Amino acid sequence: MIYPTTTVLFTDLAGFTPWAQGNEATRVAAVLDTLFRRFDKLVADGGIENFKTIGDSYMAVSGAPAPRVTTPKPRWQ
Repeated sequence: MIYPTTTVLFTDLAGFTPWAQGNEATRVAAVLDTLFRRFDKLVADGGIENFKTIGDSYMAVSGAPAPRVTTPKPRWQ
């Protein structure tokens, strides 16, 4: 099946690895938790689905597998 209005959001935090290496694991986890909870709220409010979270990367998708008539409007600029 083709999804012509699919939008994929992929984030990767620039400079995260060196920053994480210089901080306590609990601080790193807390920062990621706060950030990803904010991403989760934004994508949920926009009818987007969190697809995958790995390390400091976050992926969300809209328009698949449930097709959308329009693409979502960016709310995180």
